[in-house]
Amino acid sequence: MKKIFFPFFFLIFAVISSTAQSFHSLSGVVRDSITNNPVLGATVVLKSALDTNRIEGDLTNGNGFFQFTNLRGNSYFLRISFIGYKPISRQIVFNNNQSLSLALKMQPEAIELSGVEVKGVSLQATQHGDTTQYNAGAVKIHADASAEELVQKLPGVTVENGQVKAQGQEIKKVKVDGKEFFGSDPSVALKNLPADMIENVQVFEQASDQARLTGFDDGNSERIMNIITKRLKQNGYFGKIYAGYGTEDRYSAGASVNYFKGSHRITFTGLFNNVNVSEFALDDLLGAIGNFGGRGGGGMQFRMRGGSGSNFLFQQSGITTTNSVGLQYSDEWKKVKLSGSYAFDNRKNETDQTSNQAWFSTTDETKNYLNDYNGTNNNFNHRLNFRLEYAIDSMNTLIFSPRISFQKNNSSSFTNSWEYFPSDTISQSIRNNEVDGSGYNFSGDLFYSHKFKKKGRTISISLNPGQSNRDSKTLLSSDDYYWAILDTNLIRQKGTAPTQSTNINTNVSYTEPIGKKSLLQFNYSLGWSRDKANKKVYDLDSITSEYSNLVPLLSNEYESQYTTHRVGGGYRYNNGRLNINTGINYQYALLDGTQTYPFESEIDKDPYTSWLPNLWMEYKISKEKNMRVSMRTSTNAPSLTQLQSVIDNSNPQLLTTGNPDLDQQYRIFAMANYAYTNTLKSSNLFLFANVSKVLDYIGSSTFTPNVDTIINGYLVNKGRRITRPVNLDGYWSSNVFVTYGFPLKPLKSTINLNVGMMYSHAPSLVNFEKNITDNYTPGANLSISSNISEKIDFTLSYSAQYKIGTTTLQTDQDNNFLTQIGSLKTNFTFFKTFVWQNQLSYQYYSGNDNLQDPDYLLWNMSIAKKFLKDNRAELKISVFDILNQNRNVSHNVNDLYIEDNVGNALKQYFMLTFTYNLRNFTPQQNQGQGEGPQRMMMFGPGGGGPPR
Repeated sequence: MKKIFFPFFFLIFAVISSTAQSFHSLSGVVRDSITNNPVLGATVVLKSALDTNRIEGDLTNGNGFFQFTNLRGNSYFLRISFIGYKPISRQIVFNNNQSLSLALKMQPEAIELSGVEVKGVSLQATQHGDTTQYNAGAVKIHADASAEELVQKLPGVTVENGQVKAQGQEIKKVKVDGKEFFGSDPSVALKNLPADMIENVQVFEQASDQARLTGFDDGNSERIMNIITKRLKQNGYFGKIYAGYGTEDRYSAGASVNYFKGSHRITFTGLFNNVNVSEFALDDLLGAIGNFGGRGGGGMQFRMRGGSGSNFLFQQSGITTTNSVGLQYSDEWKKVKLSGSYAFDNRKNETDQTSNQAWFSTTDETKNYLNDYNGTNNNFNHRLNFRLEYAIDSMNTLIFSPRISFQKNNSSSFTNSWEYFPSDTISQSIRNNEVDGSGYNFSGDLFYSHKFKKKGRTISISLNPGQSNRDSKTLLSSDDYYWAILDTNLIRQKGTAPTQSTNINTNVSYTEPIGKKSLLQFNYSLGWSRDKANKKVYDLDSITSEYSNLVPLLSNEYESQYTTHRVGGGYRYNNGRLNINTGINYQYALLDGTQTYPFESEIDKDPYTSWLPNLWMEYKISKEKNMRVSMRTSTNAPSLTQLQSVIDNSNPQLLTTGNPDLDQQYRIFAMANYAYTNTLKSSNLFLFANVSKVLDYIGSSTFTPNVDTIINGYLVNKGRRITRPVNLDGYWSSNVFVTYGFPLKPLKSTINLNVGMMYSHAPSLVNFEKNITDNYTPGANLSISSNISEKIDFTLSYSAQYKIGTTTLQTDQDNNFLTQIGSLKTNFTFFKTFVWQNQLSYQYYSGNDNLQDPDYLLWNMSIAKKFLKDNRAELKISVFDILNQNRNVSHNVNDLYIEDNVGNALKQYFMLTFTYNLRNFTPQQNQGQGEGPQRMMMFGPGGGGPPR
C-alpha cells in the first residue's frame, strides 16, 4: 500500500506549495445596447499586459455571461467581439485578490453585405475547471443532422457501437439544459434532438447529490454530457415523423415530437423497424439478451459485425425487429423540480451463428468446441424513471429518485455441438433450449440535506432501497453422443428458477468547517442485502409423459445475506484553485448463506474487516488547464449464482456450478486525467489513465476429469468439462488514453487523433494449474471532420487496433490480431433541395488463418429531395450494402478459451422513405440579467465533482 499512497501525497504537497499566491477573477454580462437582450456566443479574449503570450478566452452563454478565474498578474486587456456588433476593448487593473464583475453593452453595427466578406472567429471549446464546453455554433454540419452527428465532430468525443465516449471515458448520462432525459440512457437525447437546437455541449464528471453537498467524493460520480439548447428555441415544438418501406419486406417508421415552453417540456418518441435500428439502451434484468444466445465472455474481444440500416457503424448480431415508444416530461415550479420518463422496448432477434472455441489445456493437445447455433430471442421491457427535487426552504432540500423496470423474455434455440481434439472427435450434442423469463426491479434514492447557519456545516442522509424478482421456466432436450466410450445420454428436463433480491443502503454524513478553506467530514453507512433462490429441475416420466421426476442433484433452495457497517471521516481543502479531499473508512462485513435443499448446510464465515482509504484532487492549473487525480478502494461480495453449489447442465458438454467458499473481493482503483483547451487555437488535449488491482479476485477454475467423477453429488463423465468460480490473486488492469483535436484551416476541417492502450492480467485455474492470460490492446484513431458549410459535410476516419493475447499454459499459440477500419461519411446539398449521402466502411482483419475473406466494404447511399414550405418534407431513396458484402465476424480471447464466431448479418435492401420535419418556435421573453440556470449548471449543482 505504501507504493500506492506515496506518489499521491507527494503530488498533493507539491501542488499545495505552488498555490500560495494571489489570484484574481473577472466576470461579466454582455447585452445588446438597444434591446438589452443577452448577446450569446460572443468571443471574449483576455490578454496579459505583462506577458502577451498569456491569452485566455471564453464564450458568453445564453445569458450573456462570461468568467475568468485564477488570474495571475494585475493588468490585462479585455476584448469582446461578435459579428454584427462593434467590438469592446477595455484595460483591466486588479488590486490584491480582487474579483471584478462587469455589465457591458455592445452596439449593433450596420454592415453592407453586398460585395463584402465578413470574417469572424468562433471559439470551438473552452475549459472551465473540470468542465469542457463546446460551442455548437463553431461546428458546420448539414441541416438535418442530429445531436449524435454533431457531438461526433467535437474533439475527443466518439460514438462506438452506440456507446458515447468523451476523452476516453464512457458517457453515462446525457442531460438537456441540466434536466434528466430518459433516465440514464445517453443515446435517446442524442438521437432525438436536432443539431440546430444546440448552443453548447458540456462534458464533466458529476458527483452524487450527497457529494455535491458535502464536497467529499463518495465514488459515485458519473461522466455526464449536458446539452444546452438555444434560448430562442426553448418555446415551441419541433421534431420529425417518417415512414419507409423497401425490398425484402424491410420497413422503418418513427416519430420524435418535442414541446418546449421554458421549463415545461414534453418529448414523445417512437421507433418501428426490422433493419437493426434501436433507440433505447438494453436494460437486461434477466441476463437473457446480452449476447442473444451466443457464448461470449470477458477478456479481449474483436468484432467485425455488419451495420444497421441508419447507422452503418452500429454493430449487432443477427436480424432484429424493434418496436419502442417513450415519453419524457419535466417541469419546474418555485420550490419543485420534476422530471420523469417511460420507455417501452420490444426487440425480436434472430441469429444464426457458428463458433469455434479452443480451450486452454494442461496437455499438449487443445480441446475444441464447434457450435452451430440458431436462436430466436423476443424481449419486452418497460422502464420508468422519476426525479423530484423539493427545496423545502433555503436550508433544507429533499430529493427522491425512484426507478422501476419490468422485463419479459422468450427465447428458443437449436445447437449442434462437436467436442474434438485436432486428431479425433470426442462427442456430439444436439440441443433444444427454451426459456420463458420475467422479472421486475425497483430501486430508489431518497436524499435529505440540511445546511446550518454556519457556512460549511451540513448534515445529510441518503436512503437507497432496492427490490428485484426474477422467474424463469426452462425446457431442455439434449441428445449427447460420446464417441470415445460409445455411450449415449438423452436429457429431457423442465425447470423453474425463481429468485428474489432485497437490499437497502443508508448513509449519514456530517461536515464541519475549519477556517475558510477546510472541512472535516464524519460518516456512517449501513448496507444490507438478501438473495433467495429456489431452483427445481424435473425429468420427463417416460410412462406419463409428464415432467414429474424431481432431480435433487440439479435442484436447490438457497439464501445468502451480506451486511456491511462502515464508519470513517475525511478532510477537505479548497483554495479556489486546489480542491483536495482525502479520508479513510473502516468496514465490518458479514457474509452468510443457508441451503435447505437438497440437503441442509450453512455458510458462516468469519467477519471481513477492511480499511478503505480514498483520495480525490482537482488542480486548476489555469483557466485552460485542469488536472484531476483520485484513488479509491472498495469491496464486492460474490453473487447468489456464484455461491450456489448446484450444477447447471443447460450445456451438458460444459457444466457450471458455484462455490459456497468464495470470499469478497477487495479492489484498488487509481485514476488521473489532464485537460488542456487552447481557446484561441480551438485545440484540445486530453490525457486519461487508470489502473485497477483486485485482491481475492473471483476467477474461473475449469476441470476435465480423466475418469467418471462425482462432483457435488453429480456424475461428471470422463472428458466433460466443469467450471466454477474461485478466489485468485494477481488480477489487475490498466488503461491509457490520449486525444488531441485541432482545426486544419486550409481544409476548413477538424482533426481528431486518439491513441490508447488497454492491458489486463487475469488469473484462472485449468485442471488445478494456474493460468495467466495477458491481453495487450494498443490502438489509434484519426478522423477529419469538415467544417466548411452546411452544404458540404464529410467525416473521414481510420482506426487500427492490435490485440495481443498470451497465456502461460499454451505459449505456442499465436493470439495476435490486427483490426483496421477506414470509413467515409458524406452529405452534400446541391440545387438547394437535393441531398446526396454516402456511408462507406472498409474493414480488414488479419491474424486468423481460419477466417475466409477477412476484408469487406460496406457501402450505403441515398439521395433525397426536399419540398413543401421551408423544405419541411423530404422524399428519400436509399440502398443499404450496395456491394452485398456485409458480414458478422467476432473474435474473443479470455482466461478460459479463444473463440471465433461467424453469424448472419443484414444484407442488401432498397428503401423509399418520407420524412416531415416539425419546427414552430415563438420568441421568449427576456429572462433578465444574471448568471441564470445555465451558468449554475457549469459551476454549481450540475457541475463536475464535489463542489468548489
